Amino acid sequence: MAVIFLGMEPVRTSQEMRLERFKARSQTARKWFRLGTLGLVGLCLTAIWQDRAIAPVVHDKMQVAYQFSLDVLESNEGARGYLTAMTNFSGNGNQSEFDPITEALLKLRQ
Repeated sequence: MAVIFLGMEPVRTSQEMRLERFKARSQTARKWFRLGTLGLVGLCLTAIWQDRAIAPVVHDKMQVAYQFSLDVLESNEGARGYLTAMTNFSGNGNQSEFDPITEALLKLRQ
């Protein structure tokens, strides 16, 4: 790269400026590609969750992960308190026949 000195500061050539613009465009393209990839993975996993026939092995592993996360939430007092606060936030006042975690999951499912 040729750097020309005029006075005390170097002057950038047009090739250097083109290279900087090229790098900026490539960074932007990589950012959007990563975001798009994340969205597509999310969509694929949602489709697999809803229809077991798409990928039975992945669906079964997702069910295991779901059960594990439920067990962790039920054993953690902080999470249980948070879910209790979430379910009581509606202020309907009537008692439910479900525990707070099940009630919160049913609300999320609707």
